[in-house]
Amino acid sequence: MPLIKTPVGEINVAKKMKKVEAIIGDKESGRVILSDVHLGRDSLIGIVLTLQHLLEFNGSLSQLKKSLPEYYMSSIKIKSGKIKGRQRYKCKECGYNL
Repeated sequence: MPLIKTPVGEINVAKKMKKVEAIIGDKESGRVILSDVHLGRDSLIGIVLTLQHLLEFNGSLSQLKKSLPEYYMSSIKIKSGKIKGRQRYKCKECGYNL
C-alpha cells in the first residue's frame, strides 16, 4: 500500500482519499478516517479498530502493544515565503510544498 501525502487539513486528506479510493487515512494527530464509515476524522473509529484488533489478537492490550513496531513523530520548523501574495511553506527536510 503506497503512502500518499496531502497538504495539511482534514478536507485535503478526505478529498485525496476519495480521488484515489483509499480505504483508510489518518492525520498527524492520530485521528483516523475510514472511508467505509465516512470521510471525516473520528477518534471512535480508531478506538473500534484497536478493539477489533485486540479481539483478533487474543491477548491483553499490553501484550498487543509490545507486539507492534514503535513509531515516533517529529515536528520540524519550516521556512515560509510569499508567492504571488499567498503564503506558501516548504519543508526543509523533505522539500514538500504546502
